Amino acid sequence: MADSLMPLSKGDRLGPYEILALIGKGGMGEVYRAHDPRLRRDVAIKISSVRFDQRFEREARAIATLNHPNICQVYDVGPDYLVMELVEGITLKERIKEGAIPLEEALRIAGQIAEALSAAHERFIVHRDLKPDNIKIKPDGTVKVLDFGLATVGGAPAPLDSEDSPTSSMSLTQAGAILGTAGYMSPEQARGKPVDARSDIWAFGVVLYEMLTARRLFQGDDLTETLAAIVKEEPNLASVPPQVRRLLEACLQKDPTRRLQAIGDRRLLLVPPEPRRSSWLWPCIAGVTALVTAALAWAHFREAPLALPSLRYHLSRPGDSGFTQFQLSPDGHYLAFVDRSAAVDRLYVRALDSLDDRQFPGTDGATYPFWSPDSAHIAFFSHGKLKQVAIAGGPPTDIADAPDARGGAWGRDGSIVFAPGVTGTLVRVSGTGGGPVPLPLPRAGSGERDSLRFPAFLPDSDLFFYTIEAQTHQGEGVYVGSLNGAPPVRILPDLSITRFVPSPNSRTRGYILFCRQTTLMAQAFDAASLKTAGEAFPLADDVQVVSGNKGFVDFTVSTNGLLIYAAGANPNQVREIVWLDRGGKRGMPVLKQKGITDFALSPDRTKLLYSLATQYVAGDLWLRDVARGVSQRFTFGPFSAYTPIWSPDSSTAAFTAFPEDRLYAKRVDSAKEEAWKISATNTYASSWSADAKLLAFSQSGVTTKDDLWLLPLEGDRKPRIFKQTPYNERSGQISPDGRWMLYSSDPSGRLEIYIELIAPGGAQRQISVEGGFSPRWRADGRELYFISDRAMMAVDVTPGPELTFGTPHELFREPAMVTDDRGGTYQPSADGSQFLVLLPVGGAPIAPPLTVVTNWQVAYHVKN
Repeated sequence: MADSLMPLSKGDRLGPYEILALIGKGGMGEVYRAHDPRLRRDVAIKISSVRFDQRFEREARAIATLNHPNICQVYDVGPDYLVMELVEGITLKERIKEGAIPLEEALRIAGQIAEALSAAHERFIVHRDLKPDNIKIKPDGTVKVLDFGLATVGGAPAPLDSEDSPTSSMSLTQAGAILGTAGYMSPEQARGKPVDARSDIWAFGVVLYEMLTARRLFQGDDLTETLAAIVKEEPNLASVPPQVRRLLEACLQKDPTRRLQAIGDRRLLLVPPEPRRSSWLWPCIAGVTALVTAALAWAHFREAPLALPSLRYHLSRPGDSGFTQFQLSPDGHYLAFVDRSAAVDRLYVRALDSLDDRQFPGTDGATYPFWSPDSAHIAFFSHGKLKQVAIAGGPPTDIADAPDARGGAWGRDGSIVFAPGVTGTLVRVSGTGGGPVPLPLPRAGSGERDSLRFPAFLPDSDLFFYTIEAQTHQGEGVYVGSLNGAPPVRILPDLSITRFVPSPNSRTRGYILFCRQTTLMAQAFDAASLKTAGEAFPLADDVQVVSGNKGFVDFTVSTNGLLIYAAGANPNQVREIVWLDRGGKRGMPVLKQKGITDFALSPDRTKLLYSLATQYVAGDLWLRDVARGVSQRFTFGPFSAYTPIWSPDSSTAAFTAFPEDRLYAKRVDSAKEEAWKISATNTYASSWSADAKLLAFSQSGVTTKDDLWLLPLEGDRKPRIFKQTPYNERSGQISPDGRWMLYSSDPSGRLEIYIELIAPGGAQRQISVEGGFSPRWRADGRELYFISDRAMMAVDVTPGPELTFGTPHELFREPAMVTDDRGGTYQPSADGSQFLVLLPVGGAPIAPPLTVVTNWQVAYHVKN
């Protein structure tokens, strides 16, 4: 408190008010109990430590507009003081010191706090300092939210410093007061960013957690540790009652865009507590209920069930950890997914009433999980095998071989239908193991590379959906097959996973959900006649699709009306191609453009090719004159073009065309592309030899994953296999002297960097230690580079008959770096002093949250 502020004593007057006693004091001033003789009531007077500064003016304007039974009211404003309602009772902090508050009592208190915040937020007023000290409980149980001393109007931030750190108890001189306040700040507030009503919602969640557990959610030994915990640590809600976990999860999302958006919506996330029943009364009630139910069933069996409201919220994970290949359990209680944030992909499960993710040991390299009909087991693919693991725990067990699987489904009879490879037909196997049996399903076209993939059983049925990707593209689409051998029926022309959801009052009529390009669609469907009805209608735009796995889309739905989908990357996101030095320091960008997916700089550094296409976003290659800063279209369709590489003389580019999956070449001085006779799933050119006589490329095999090939550019130009195993081999980089091949492969369950002689008979040698992809050579062959966990790694190379390699070491780490395990998103300079990388403008990308829609048919006004 400022020295110029004279303390007041009992009997002193401040304007018309008679001072009765000092209540509290701190860095912002003093609070007194006083008497107003005019209205014959006691009041609280808060006196500023300086002559009515701007903070008090803001507080006065904010609070004076509020008139609510759960908000401490402002009565009067003086030259350097505020006159407020005097609230008798204990603070919530004092109540919590007595121990954890029972759920029903905590919800009563929380409800009144929420009503106060809702009233303030309706007037665009943010409290900004909600904590147990700022909440009082009157003897009659009424809750009052106090001290909007840091309230902001319209979201404008108030300044914050260590001496005037927000407080309401006026006890900042006490040790730990600043720390105590910091523990309730939202992540954006802790970072010093502008705040809005969602910061109060975060603080509300923190306060509710503390009421229920009598423990601080975030705390450290000092202010810095506490703020760091708020920003980085995920809340552990295991100790709170399950009835409030979903509410707390929604309140405590670190990204405010994923947080509960309005405090008034809290009721929709609360699960009512179970009523207490006496041990003798409940059996009697149950018996009476059964009799009444039986008596009423006949009379009311025609009545439609009560329509529940729909709720939409987000699920997220920390940092850039996301949900990949996620699948809801049939009962709608669990979400299985693959985590790709670490060096090794693993299987996880999250209970939807929890924030915690459970990892399943022994699931390294997991892909495409799917559930048993009873939600008790999860099947998945790993290391060339179809496996299963019990949700209750235990090690995974092998079921069948699956070299490069593309999805599976578990039927009600215990059999599993799955696609063992990237091409070919579906097979059937018992869930307990045995020999797979091919299903008699005709292919759509005549090519050996036709692919039947991503089956899914209709609920409680022997029928299953699957998709066909045909080499000729005739007959592609969604089909319904049967375990009893009935001929398949084509129901959609789209290449998408498909799910059927019966209507509540029917087992055979309902809706199929599928994707058309990147739009999630629904269409009426009769499972008895296998016919669609009416027009398909959209449910969500820009749903995430998985590049390289045509037909797989990130959405899932359960029969209880729960729909979950992931938003895809924004094709309009501005990205920049920019030089970084060996320490990660940025130079001037070469290009800023919306939707860049990959690029290649010519060896002479005068020309830049970049793509605006993906497998699901049509686009061409563009050619940029680096010196002049001028871009022009390089390809003109009708295909999409991406992943370009340059010839050594900078005259020609090779690239992939989709949907053909064919390699093309085009000279800079020519208007025509040359179609090479190289076409297969996931075909990508990766490097050109320095003498321009050899080109390395990868493509998926018929019975294997990605394989490495070499294309001679002289003579018969007949491609030959360089590396083919049950694992992935990709991103082949021919050494500058033409003797060695550098590439990435995943026999260990994660991608690592390997090298071996191009001449037959050479041994494979591992270069990376803790994962790596996208290898590159320095022009003189004396250093190589790769990406590992968004870090640029370097390895010294000593030339000789047998190359000698140093230990991989990190040059720099760039969290925002756009990466692709097939390359095309970074390139070293010839001398290795700089790296051209692709970055999103505006900072590191955050893994998109999942959108959850409960009772989706109500949400989209679907008629049952």
